[in-house]
Amino acid sequence: MRVARQKRLIPPNLQMRAFAFGENAPTNLPPAANASGSWRACEFCRVSPMALPCYNFFAMIEPIHNFPLNRDQVSALLERHGILPTQQRIDIAHLLFQRAQHLAAEQVLAKVNADYGHVSKATVYNTLGLFVRRGLVREVLIEPGRTFYDSNTRDHHHLYNVDSGQLTDIPASSVQIDGDPGLPSGTEIEGMDLVIRVRNRDDGRDRR
Repeated sequence: MRVARQKRLIPPNLQMRAFAFGENAPTNLPPAANASGSWRACEFCRVSPMALPCYNFFAMIEPIHNFPLNRDQVSALLERHGILPTQQRIDIAHLLFQRAQHLAAEQVLAKVNADYGHVSKATVYNTLGLFVRRGLVREVLIEPGRTFYDSNTRDHHHLYNVDSGQLTDIPASSVQIDGDPGLPSGTEIEGMDLVIRVRNRDDGRDRR
């Protein structure tokens, strides 16, 4: 599958992340690391010895989250994304960015109230929606009424077990689409979010 509007100077491991920018995709990238060390090579991508950093274009050219983030790092991250770092927003983001995880809004509400301080249901839903719009987390819609918020913003897909309710990550490189997917006229691909649903196999061992 050909990526629309690729910029030739974007390294191959970043080309799939240029969708959201269209014609505004950057044609040059900063050095692998500056004197302050604020950019780092992504160990997941294992790019060339020149160690070009892995950027998440969907998250406003933000490097991949380096879990866990402390509260000061969370506050700075929110500010870089144009979000006012209020106490409650920092609490919610600090919970999300302890590790790569998938949490439903109800889980976020329960964990924040248990570990940080009181926050209303409306605040949690509004904050998660804001984080999604600003590219801090990914929204994974499993079915109507069942949505997870994913703190892993690198390109990947998901495996969902309908029996256990467990959602796990699949590397984007493990899924390939060959040929033209048949896009409507006048459209182009912005991104692809794939959820593969599985159930526990009944091998007959429990049958009487």
